[in-house]
Amino acid sequence: MSQVQIIEITNEDSHFLAQVEPLFSLMYEQMALQTPAKKLKLSLVSDGSKLWLEGIKRMLGRMGLIIVAVENEKVIAFIYGHIHFTPDYFGSLKVGTIAHVFVLPEKQGLGLGRELLETMEQWLISKNVHSIGLQVISGNMPAIAFWKKGGYEKELLQFRKMINV
Repeated sequence: MSQVQIIEITNEDSHFLAQVEPLFSLMYEQMALQTPAKKLKLSLVSDGSKLWLEGIKRMLGRMGLIIVAVENEKVIAFIYGHIHFTPDYFGSLKVGTIAHVFVLPEKQGLGLGRELLETMEQWLISKNVHSIGLQVISGNMPAIAFWKKGGYEKELLQFRKMINV
């Protein structure tokens, strides 16, 4: 494998940011494959990855961060995390959320996810968060094992009932 760089994207001027958008769509396709029905209950709209990227740009460097793994000027993996505050009845705690992690399938197993995670955790810790949370597809056993190995503990299950389908 060529030299891989881990780069923090703290503003919307990074030329690597545009490469994250198609990976976001691919991530959702891969997530769907981890469900029994091979389909997520909530699917991205046709320009969903573009809308996601536009929505997070204003938070970069302050309350959000994208970290990419780059090989030969090509983004091969990314992680996105952000900071928010819990409701006052939970103490208005500053908490971090790891919203998305994706490594191209052909680059999995090389430790890139772990390196991205450790870099994201350091950024969140530098922002003095109380804790770090995340969600994972319930049937994605490799991801569940990854998070457990990283020290994360199962906290809740999410259910969804489809009404207007």
